Order: sequence, then structure tokens, then C-alpha cells
Amino acid sequence: MRIEFEVDVTPVRHQRPQVTQPPPDAAAPIGRVARFLVLAWQIDRAVAEGRARDYADVAGQLGLSRARVSQVMNLRFLSPRIQEVLLTEPHRMGRISERRLRPINETLDWRRQWEMFRPMLIAAEGPDPSDHCDPACGSVTPSAAAFDDRHRLT
Repeated sequence: MRIEFEVDVTPVRHQRPQVTQPPPDAAAPIGRVARFLVLAWQIDRAVAEGRARDYADVAGQLGLSRARVSQVMNLRFLSPRIQEVLLTEPHRMGRISERRLRPINETLDWRRQWEMFRPMLIAAEGPDPSDHCDPACGSVTPSAAAFDDRHRLT
């Protein structure tokens, strides 16, 4: 899968970005974290191709702090599985923010990253009304089992 969008890199100093409303028949908007993830890969490509000198140059061109650009760029270190969920299922992301993903980025092991991300995603989905499992049974809840089926590694 490939998601691309254009980034205007003309310098913007101390201006708030203009927010436009999508047309009423437009598809559901992509989530904020997904936009940041795509932006990170676009910045990476721009630096690799020489369209920007470095991340500090990009920060100046986009009107962002270097720290913010660094935070956005760190999203590239999420496991491919997490990146896929962020990009393909933004409607399920709920209130998962870039800030909540930072501890996951500190972990290099992709399996451990998924173990840390999975509870966030389940919580963001909310309770499944079809679940009627007794908590005392000690087994995996139906929603967790259904979650695992949807995100099984192939």
C-alpha cells in the first residue's frame, strides 16, 4: 500500500494553518496520527532526495519546531504492523495520539511494540455489545479474540 500527499515547504512564520472543510460527500478523513506518519515518510524522502538539507531545514520550511519534527519522524520506527493499522483503519484509532505512541517507539522489538499497542487499540474501539463473557471465567474475552482474528499475521 502506498499513501502519498504533497507538502508545501514554503517557509511559514508564526501563522496558523488555514483549515478547510471537506465537501460533504468526501470520504472519511484520515486520522491525525496517520497524517503525521505519512508526513514522516515524505520528509524522509525529501531529505534522501536532497529536496531538503536536513530535519532542521524541514522544520524551518514547515514552521515547526525541530523537536516536533523529531517526534513526527520517530513514528517511522513503529512496527510495520502498527503503521498498517494507523494508515488503513483510522476510524478505529479513537483518541490514540502521537504522544501516547512515544513509549512504543522506545521499544525496538516489534512484537513487544504490538503487545504495547494492542491494549490501546482495543480500548479505542470501545466495548463490543455482543460480548457476554463472565469476567470470572478467566479466558480471553470474545472481543479480544475477534481483535486477534482481524490482526493475525499472515
